[in-house]
Amino acid sequence: MTATSSPNPLLANIAALLLATVIGLVGFSAVIHVQGLDVQKLQTLPLFRGLLASAIITIIAPPTRFWWRVCALSAVYLIDLALTAALTAWLPIASANGFVSLMIEKRWQIALFVSATVGYSALIRLGKNQPDSAVAPVDPVAMSASASPAGPWPRFWARLVDFFLIQLGLSFAFGLLTSIYAPALYLTVMGKFASLFNLILVPIAAVVLGCIMTVTGTTIGKAIVGVRVTLPDGENGSDFFFRREFRVLLAGLALGLTIFWPFTFTRQYHRLKAGKPASYDQGEAPVVGGSSRLRTVLGMLAVAVLIGITAHLNSDIVRSGLELESVRPWKNPITNRTAYIARTWKEGEFPDGDGNVFYFNSDALFAEALLGYQRLDFDDVDRISYAHAIADALAKEVVLTSLWAPVTVRGHAALRATGKSLTAANAAVEITIVIESRNAWRTLVFTRGRQADEVPNKEFFINELIGTID
Repeated sequence: MTATSSPNPLLANIAALLLATVIGLVGFSAVIHVQGLDVQKLQTLPLFRGLLASAIITIIAPPTRFWWRVCALSAVYLIDLALTAALTAWLPIASANGFVSLMIEKRWQIALFVSATVGYSALIRLGKNQPDSAVAPVDPVAMSASASPAGPWPRFWARLVDFFLIQLGLSFAFGLLTSIYAPALYLTVMGKFASLFNLILVPIAAVVLGCIMTVTGTTIGKAIVGVRVTLPDGENGSDFFFRREFRVLLAGLALGLTIFWPFTFTRQYHRLKAGKPASYDQGEAPVVGGSSRLRTVLGMLAVAVLIGITAHLNSDIVRSGLELESVRPWKNPITNRTAYIARTWKEGEFPDGDGNVFYFNSDALFAEALLGYQRLDFDDVDRISYAHAIADALAKEVVLTSLWAPVTVRGHAALRATGKSLTAANAAVEITIVIESRNAWRTLVFTRGRQADEVPNKEFFINELIGTID
């Protein structure tokens, strides 16, 4: 006899909590990224507050459908985030003197925690009469009469949907979170170790799919094409599904090494076509499904969409690399001389007001740059005195971590110092100052996750900008 098992309630609650936490993290980070909110001010308090409230209620929550729990928990996180962001937006003047931070740290924390707890409780109560039934016991006799072993193509498309979807989700979540909170890690992983990172994601995706199968009894890909994996009688659900996912990882996906996919897929295809189970299902209950032609086509379309998204993201990476290597002209509005800078540097407006500061930004390099000009009142102004004056003027935003050192930039004697930003997390600063007669020029390069010297082609960029001052 074969049957699917009812999920362990505690395991289902924990899985729902973890999935909702991921949704909350992605939502929280996306809002910060899009709105440009101050990460240091907001921090991750909505997430921790929502996590605490959800954990408490999860323990005492009545039986509820798994996806209902996920939606309820996610709603807590995202509503809490909206309220926190709104408080900052509504009191912009107070935020300057730290009042908002104080309120959010103390009394508002308690109020939002209580609202999150009550809100989650209400949402859970709405679904209390909807017990989990996604993996209810199945009569094998009835199953064999109503469903036949799933064919190779429905299973193929279901597996690819799950593989690409989980890979994309994990990669997106990692990239978004690390680019905001750990840019150095993002640049290291996505730059030097991108191929290794993609391989590491494969077994992680198997773990995620094992969790999903244990809790829900299906996956998005299987749900689309109508394929079901039955649980042998007497088997523990989590043990079976995790074991099966890693057998698939080895015998079906070749550990994620796509060069071997034609061999592994062809082998499994011929086994299924001959009426045999896949090698990783040998001796286990059959994989069944009455997949229609429409469901199979939907699976194919889902794979095509996911491959298209992956190709688009990869093309962005390739385009970023090309923009770093190719150049474009930029004319200095003050001298009317032209520099040739990498296309990755985009011009933007800087709220200076006098037209003597020019702003550049490169999302691919995690860097920003300023070129500033000042007409001095006297000839032969001492460079080191002027440099100290610039450092004092920037003291509220930048603190120097090195002494001023003489350098030569495009044939001009200059001074250079490095520091760190006081307003942007994980940001280093490099300042270069050149004085010719009564003309004072300065460049400021802000980099996240690494020092300015580590930014590819940074010196070429600075040389081109300074080359326009003659």
